[in-house]
Amino acid sequence: MFTASTKTIQTTKYVFLLGLATATLCAGVPDASAAGYTVQSINSPGPAMHMSNNGQVTGFYVAKCTTFSSQPKRTICYNAPWLFDGKRVSKLSGSWPSNANAKAVSVNDAGDLVGADLTGAWFYSSGNVAYPDSSVSGTSGTRLFALNNVGEAVGMSYISGVYRPVSYSYAGIPSPILSPGYSVIDINDAGMIAGWYKNIANVEQGFISVDGVNTIDIPNLAPAINCRPVRISQADAYGFAWVAGNCAGKGEI
Repeated sequence: MFTASTKTIQTTKYVFLLGLATATLCAGVPDASAAGYTVQSINSPGPAMHMSNNGQVTGFYVAKCTTFSSQPKRTICYNAPWLFDGKRVSKLSGSWPSNANAKAVSVNDAGDLVGADLTGAWFYSSGNVAYPDSSVSGTSGTRLFALNNVGEAVGMSYISGVYRPVSYSYAGIPSPILSPGYSVIDINDAGMIAGWYKNIANVEQGFISVDGVNTIDIPNLAPAINCRPVRISQADAYGFAWVAGNCAGKGEI
């Protein structure tokens, strides 16, 4: 209930089902079933950030700290990625300079990673690191957010001074997708992309793109409530995928 001079923040999660072929959106969640579970400690050196479909996990940890004696005396610490391959955790600090401050944000089934350091976005594969913002790419300020099992990452980048969504493959050049004003969040193996933009009412609106060009809006919980997707599932045999996200709205009377 709203009363005079009262402001309320409402936050909730949403889940929608998208039909790849029919583009029909249906709200709902499947019946939960408890088939049993196991718990495994992986003894990671730092927080986990993402898990692949086959159980590989990545995150980052403090790899180096430097204390400066000049006044004011201060200590600066730098991070590096770690990877759990299902059996053991490997610290990957050797693939970056010790002061790079590299943090991984996504991992795929092959153990490839994407993330960023003080230089910018990077793509890690088989012990090697590639940076999208190379001297020949023509892009700057790139950030990669998600990576699928086809080796395609999505993120945002400045291209000709315009900030817009891009796709990127290891050692390649960022390719523009969608239009400026859209923000991408996640991608599955079918190439379906989830993201958000501000609609004509200046409200954050979630969307799905099945081709990197056209978009399908995900209905917000209410016209004035901002909604952003955070994950899109793999497409099933019928071309359907789940999209999960968060909605937050502010009411005032």
